[in-house]
Amino acid sequence: MRALVVLASLAVLALMPAAAGAAGDQESTLQDDSLLVYGSPSEQSLALDMMKGLGVDRVRVSVIWKLVAPDSDASTKPKFDATDPSAYPSGAWDRYDTLVRLAEAKGMGVNFDLVDPAPLWATSNPPRADAASVSNPDPAEFGKFVQAVGARYSGSFTPPAPAGATPPPAQSRALPLPAATASAARAHARADAHAAQVATGALPRVTYWSLWNEPNQGGWLAPQWQDGQPASPRLYRALVDAAWTALAATGHQSDVILTGETAPKGSDAQTATAPMKPLVFLRALYCVDKGLHPLQGAAADAVGCPTQNNGADFAAAHPGLFAMTGYSHHPYNFPLAPNLKSRDPDFVALADTPRLESFLDGAFAAYGQSRPGGVPIFFTEYGYQTKPPDPLGISWAKQASYLNESEYMAWNFPEVKSTSQFLLVDDKPNSAFAPGSIKYWSTFQTGLLELDGSRKASFFSYPVPIWLPKTHVRARRSFVVWGMRRNAANGVPQQATVQYATEKGRRYKALKTLTTTDPRGYMEAKVAVPRSGSVRIAWHNPSGGPTYSRPVPVTT
Repeated sequence: MRALVVLASLAVLALMPAAAGAAGDQESTLQDDSLLVYGSPSEQSLALDMMKGLGVDRVRVSVIWKLVAPDSDASTKPKFDATDPSAYPSGAWDRYDTLVRLAEAKGMGVNFDLVDPAPLWATSNPPRADAASVSNPDPAEFGKFVQAVGARYSGSFTPPAPAGATPPPAQSRALPLPAATASAARAHARADAHAAQVATGALPRVTYWSLWNEPNQGGWLAPQWQDGQPASPRLYRALVDAAWTALAATGHQSDVILTGETAPKGSDAQTATAPMKPLVFLRALYCVDKGLHPLQGAAADAVGCPTQNNGADFAAAHPGLFAMTGYSHHPYNFPLAPNLKSRDPDFVALADTPRLESFLDGAFAAYGQSRPGGVPIFFTEYGYQTKPPDPLGISWAKQASYLNESEYMAWNFPEVKSTSQFLLVDDKPNSAFAPGSIKYWSTFQTGLLELDGSRKASFFSYPVPIWLPKTHVRARRSFVVWGMRRNAANGVPQQATVQYATEKGRRYKALKTLTTTDPRGYMEAKVAVPRSGSVRIAWHNPSGGPTYSRPVPVTT
């Protein structure tokens, strides 16, 4: 008892207001196309259930142009009205129809990312064979495709009843469940029944959109460079213009529309397929120089920009670049720690977020389009490779720690409106290469689960992240404990107890119980401990035992 009294007297714990500039309402998003796009209806349903259980607010889903287009491998466009969703092949939209119905029924949001690969008939002049489906995509044809998507998911489109389940393509990666067990069979049966139950009536309205994917990467848009000049920014500008017009034409002009989806790094090579550094890409996209002054003359003409500074006219001509809801980005830094800033001034990893915001604010100001509070930034793809299974990945424990730290960093950037986890389940290795080779592991092993269903440490830490900005502290001096209750209803007050155990102690002792009213369940507190040990957060549940964060060692 005396020890508890002494401990309580040493602990100073108080719920603090949000740190200056900290974001107040960030959505949690997750993407796993192998499950949500290529999975069967039961796999889609089961994956959504697991994601919701982890606390995911919204799923990012690739609406793949080539996957729904007719005769996508033909070089000549077939005769059909590409703006009419009913003119596409029977069953082409089934996977997306089922997904949006299931997501609505489960209370989850959907981000439709309108992406390539494109049908070959909408591309031209590939720099090499493996870039054919991303080479010079026709903006007008892309706009027609986007118009068809916008019309189908406007909230008033009722598709004909499907003739039967569309078999998933070969890329399907089933959600790992215990094989050949009665419980697994029942889970699939319930999921199939749920999918069938919601498969009637008008399709739900989609109100959240992203335009393309990583346009500064040669694997997603080519050519990147042409005749020594940036080519992909000109292409992407035209694609955004076409998509913006199509979404507006189908009643989505007031929806969340994200432009960018850029990758964080690139190279100095100036070839058709070499990845372009994100700020090099953005300067050409927004037609500004390094000083954020609008390009003029030959420099402007080389990247498809107005040769004279016409300010407001340029912004008005490209509303998708200036009137969009926000800028989307993929701030990967693996295998490096998330707090390490990039040495290259044109890279934008997570720690370089202020660099991205400074550019966006400056580019907008150059055209008289400044936004109060800055341009919103949405992180729509992020993760860390793990070992196992990737021999070059980081440990499961380090992945959990890095992801928690990343959450804390993003929360501290006021412009950031969403965080992202890519994937739920690890990708399959690339079987085109020798097992064990680097290219064999060139797919993403960033999941919270392995292919066999093994749950990584991050599976347990993702719903209840914890981060201590300082873990080497002075005894009896307060330090910050930050956490989040992701897997609980948004907007409902959450109660938590910060707990402490000595290095040799087997039992955690409560320091103090507190309640956070943050809409997404974020909390930040100050605590002091008498000696080295570990700290964790126990989140209270209305029924049953508490949910614990991972323990974090503290050294005094």
